[in-house]
Amino acid sequence: MGVVTAIAIAALAFANLREVYNSQKDFVVGLLASLAAVCFTKAFSRTRETHAVELIREDRPGPGLVADALDGLVRKRLDRKGVFEATALLHRNLEAAQDRLSEYYYAQAQHLEFYKHAPILRVVIADLDKVLGNIVRLQFGIGQLTGDRHGYSIAAKERHMLISILRDLRESVNRKDATYEALRTSGEHIVSPEAWDVFAVLSGDMLKAELALDSLLCEHIRFPPEESLRSVVGYLDAALKRAKEFRDAIGEPNCPMVFHIMMADLSSAIDALRQIDLPDAFTGSQTPAR
Repeated sequence: MGVVTAIAIAALAFANLREVYNSQKDFVVGLLASLAAVCFTKAFSRTRETHAVELIREDRPGPGLVADALDGLVRKRLDRKGVFEATALLHRNLEAAQDRLSEYYYAQAQHLEFYKHAPILRVVIADLDKVLGNIVRLQFGIGQLTGDRHGYSIAAKERHMLISILRDLRESVNRKDATYEALRTSGEHIVSPEAWDVFAVLSGDMLKAELALDSLLCEHIRFPPEESLRSVVGYLDAALKRAKEFRDAIGEPNCPMVFHIMMADLSSAIDALRQIDLPDAFTGSQTPAR
């Protein structure tokens, strides 16, 4: 529009411009040169801006000068607004809340009546894990976490094996609860206080194993899986020993059939867990996508 206006003015004032040119040639030439320089600069700047916008809109995958510059700018802006600090604090608080709930779960696990409240507490722990997984993916997405700093993963084959074992273990826990209810309401004084103490330890070990195994299948695996799996096997080994002590304490004929099935399930779970090849099953880092 500016160029068109300039041409129209030049056409109307051609005679006057000619007189000025004849009297002040250097001035007119310098003025035209300046005008050409301004037009060229404007056009060149617009071309550069258009090219930059095109590069941004292309959003090509992988590293590049434009992508790196934009990422750096975004990170600086997020840092200035306190986003990194806020997400790190939220991450830490979620882990602390998860740890406190797990500690409470372990502390209560040996109470004979705790099985009535354990499921809802496991749901809360699982919900916290999902939120923690979301935070980890967010931190990974904004570049706050990189590489192997955000958890562990389990290969698909071994994961399916663990899911099957966990399902069987939960059935075994249900049979343990059914045994408790059957013996508690039988009306026969066949279980001494000492035997109930053994059963409480058995119950606690089974519930701890269930939670530890569940943590291997959660959204965000915080601890080395091989160590967690060894803890699960240790809990189940101890539970099976307590089950045998309880059976001997009250006499095998007094044990409900469901208790014998529970013992067989525990033995099978231990054998199945020991069949998992830890070096092949576990890797060092977990991708945030799911």
